[in-house]
Amino acid sequence: MEIGEKIAQILQKGLDNENCISVDDAMQLLNQAEYDLEGIGVTGNEGETLQDILGDLNEYFEILDKEDNVFIKCKTSPSPSELLPQSDQQPQFNAGETTTLYRRISDVIKSLLRKNSYPDRCVPLSDVGQELRNLGHTLPEGEKISSFLRKEPSQFEIINNDTDSYVRLVNGAIKKQPAAPAVVPASGKVQNHMISMYNIFDFAYFADYNDAKGNLAQLATQDDWFIIPDEAIKDKYALLDYKLRTRFAMLVKAQLQGESDGIKVGLDEASFDTGFVSLAGQPIIAYFILNLQRNNARWQTYEFKEFREA
Repeated sequence: MEIGEKIAQILQKGLDNENCISVDDAMQLLNQAEYDLEGIGVTGNEGETLQDILGDLNEYFEILDKEDNVFIKCKTSPSPSELLPQSDQQPQFNAGETTTLYRRISDVIKSLLRKNSYPDRCVPLSDVGQELRNLGHTLPEGEKISSFLRKEPSQFEIINNDTDSYVRLVNGAIKKQPAAPAVVPASGKVQNHMISMYNIFDFAYFADYNDAKGNLAQLATQDDWFIIPDEAIKDKYALLDYKLRTRFAMLVKAQLQGESDGIKVGLDEASFDTGFVSLAGQPIIAYFILNLQRNNARWQTYEFKEFREA
């Protein structure tokens, strides 16, 4: 059997519906199959990489750069209908195989998102399940796709309503912060609300934002320039509001670039430096707790608690 044909056969179970697989997943499958990588020049040291070698086998493979990652496309991979039938008994999975399956499911979701316009990037679980079946993938024995994905909340978010269930990829708007869920009203349709990682109101629920602004203004007497005394102005804290929301957005941007630790996110609380200071010259910090009453009206991950000096 030719090298290319043998490698393509090993990679079959990891291919997405476009017959593609990431280089990392390909390496893992080849290692699991105990394929002699050193024999084809892949040693992990300087020299040819797996994608270099497979790129030369252009009768069997094509190397693609997409989504800031390198993928291997198998040109000769059989269609799902040509794959060997699965056993009636679902297999048990070890840790490595489970990790690979989660990656495959993630690839399936990304592929479906490229092909369809789903509100808030929420993909129906029924679509994901059908695509997995088409590709010949199976879940561990006794698992349903919803329960299986819930075991990886750092990668997948499950959203339910009265008629359907959805999954959305968690892409880490802020380091270690769970992504905010889509709004799913009782009508059963996912509300088309564009959630922004830079929007403080998508980050946290405020029971009374006007009251919160007033409390911040009282603390930040050292910065009273932002209070507009003109009675003709409807919101005398408009400048405070602008500064607070802009400060949050800039901290998020810096956090994503690895340049700031102004935002701190934990499992059940979060905080950020507002940029305001107290009369004593101390930074004023915004504190949030986990939103335990999440519903259609208050779906954000966190809930505002208070402003206080650091």
